[in-house]
Amino acid sequence: MASNVVNNLNSLFKNINYYSFTIFGNVMMVVGTVATLLGIIVFSHKTMRQNAGCIYYIAYYLVNGLTLYTSLFAAILSFFNIDPSYNNVAYCKISFYLRMSLGLIATYILVLASIDRALITSAKASIRQRSTHRLAYCSIFGKSYYRRDFLRRLLLVVTGITTVRNLRNGRVQPIDAASNANNNRRSKDRHLFLILLIEIIGYAPLAIITNAYGIYREATQYQMKSNDSQAIEYFLSSFPVLLRAVPKCLNFYIYLILLKSFRRKTFKILPYFWCQH
Repeated sequence: MASNVVNNLNSLFKNINYYSFTIFGNVMMVVGTVATLLGIIVFSHKTMRQNAGCIYYIAYYLVNGLTLYTSLFAAILSFFNIDPSYNNVAYCKISFYLRMSLGLIATYILVLASIDRALITSAKASIRQRSTHRLAYCSIFGKSYYRRDFLRRLLLVVTGITTVRNLRNGRVQPIDAASNANNNRRSKDRHLFLILLIEIIGYAPLAIITNAYGIYREATQYQMKSNDSQAIEYFLSSFPVLLRAVPKCLNFYIYLILLKSFRRKTFKILPYFWCQH
């Protein structure tokens, strides 16, 4: 009787995984690919690139696009018994390296974007001047040190609080009404901060869930587990791949829904891009 229950549980979780990846996963791949392309087109437009913060978002979308194809797409193929890593050692090593590194790089770019927002919203002109295109390129492509620890999350929290404080202080400062360029810059800085805030809100709970499961797996790897526990862990080990892909696929559409200024800008850029090509 117990063995039948375990077999049914195994079959249930395998079916959930199979249909989740082969149906919902494929939909997410299409939606995410379109979102990645749209994000790169919008943020790389010349009017957007005038702001150094957009350089981080271009890099972020590129990394997210690669992450979708090295993690989610590879997982979908495995359900169709297609896995080149079984026969190609070089592909296996490269794909493993990309899966491990791209997630770290995406978070690293998110931290850099958060630092840039903290700089550009500062009340001191000398600090605002440090937000430059040169700094953005050097930070992204220069020599970097990546670590899988809580430091990245701590930096996101600290820089986020600093940016909010700077924005609140900026509202009570007198603004020259005649300076349209100043107002446009402030407006663009504010909606870039809102985009960053949406990214952090989407990233934080998923990071907590996946890290909690990682801690549990490491803590119990040498313990004897029942068959039903193994069935549940099999389900939990693959499902986070699909879960982590959701914000990467939907973030651009969330910007369009929640941010009126971003939606207006996007609808101006896309027809221009279409006419140019």
